Amino acid sequence: MLVDADTGAVVQAFNDHALMRPASVEKIVTGLLAVAALSPDASVPVGADAAGEEAAKINMKAGQVWTFQDTLHSLLMVSANDAAVALADRVSGSTTGFARLAQIVGQRMGTADNPLLNDPAGLDDSFAVGGGDLISAWDLALFTRAAMTYPAFSSVVRLPIYDFVGPDGVHHVLRNHNKLLLTDPTLVGVKPGYTRAAGDTYVAEAQRDGRSMIVVELGVAPATMYPGAEYLFGQGFATPEDAEPTVDRLPPVRVPDVAALAASLHKTGSVPLTPVPSGHPRAASTTHASAAASGSGGSDLLRALLILAAAAVVWVLSRRRWTRPAERPRPAAGPRPVTPTAPSHLAPHPMVPVPDYAPGPHDGPDDVWRAAGAAWGAAVPSQLVDWAEWELVGSPEAAAAQEARNRRAASIER
Repeated sequence: MLVDADTGAVVQAFNDHALMRPASVEKIVTGLLAVAALSPDASVPVGADAAGEEAAKINMKAGQVWTFQDTLHSLLMVSANDAAVALADRVSGSTTGFARLAQIVGQRMGTADNPLLNDPAGLDDSFAVGGGDLISAWDLALFTRAAMTYPAFSSVVRLPIYDFVGPDGVHHVLRNHNKLLLTDPTLVGVKPGYTRAAGDTYVAEAQRDGRSMIVVELGVAPATMYPGAEYLFGQGFATPEDAEPTVDRLPPVRVPDVAALAASLHKTGSVPLTPVPSGHPRAASTTHASAAASGSGGSDLLRALLILAAAAVVWVLSRRRWTRPAERPRPAAGPRPVTPTAPSHLAPHPMVPVPDYAPGPHDGPDDVWRAAGAAWGAAVPSQLVDWAEWELVGSPEAAAAQEARNRRAASIER
């Protein structure tokens, strides 16, 4: 997904409303709520849940008290999972409370696809809170655009290196995991991520000639993540503002009072509902539903019809569930075409052609996102990147990185 951060226009998109695993780019949401709720000089106590998080971590210990700045830098620069949980606890009292807070904040900001933001670190394995997170590229762009308006956030994600002495006296040197910062001087953030379930994920923002663009990539191949982002940035900055599509736009940035919402949740367990912002993708359907529900005279009949309709839907879905294996057999192995489903308004600025895709040994009948990701990886022009420079092919560093990743995957399985 490619978004003009200034106008909110969605310039390019493919499956941008599909709920997917975000991996560590979910920490953008955690960082946003933290900078919106806490003062720069706040302290962050470390609980047993944060200290017990799996790697990657900054090795916080239960009972320690960290500065907010050191914790935030650890979260956003080196993707420390213990820092994510410590911040979640500090903002809302617990990871469960943080999940509820993130959902409410997202609704008030105008999320379109009802994301699940259960784990503040973006984990999706057996360590994950509530089964992990699911979010669309569209909603992730919404959170990112808002987060980058906070200097406390944007000043961190653009740093290549940061060092500090922790409460235990250890000198930490953080080197930003966002490798594109080292080669693209126009990049101003934000962060990459990876889990075995999510694949490689990446959110980036660049500023050129007084304009800002945001790229969101979910479920991409590691070799095409950075060059794919650069390709999309090239597409975005080459599109004049007056030629951008007008059909799909992010709503204006509206971040509610996160500290007040967290206090209300902690005290009463609920917060007042707010209407969907006007012009939002969900606004039309919400408005129609509200108008029907508020009608007089036929309200009893309407309720009866709604109950009957709900019963009919439940019956149909239950019938489909039990008959699905017979109705939807696993397709035979072999190539299958993947057709782009981008909206028609993107036609004037097409992305690279999507070739046919041959399913791999781990593909299931519904793994459309895998097909799209592989097709995108195959279509990105190889000349967009100097492979030796990126150390992605045939280098000792690449082999060492893959070995480390394999060890981490094996430890997670154990």
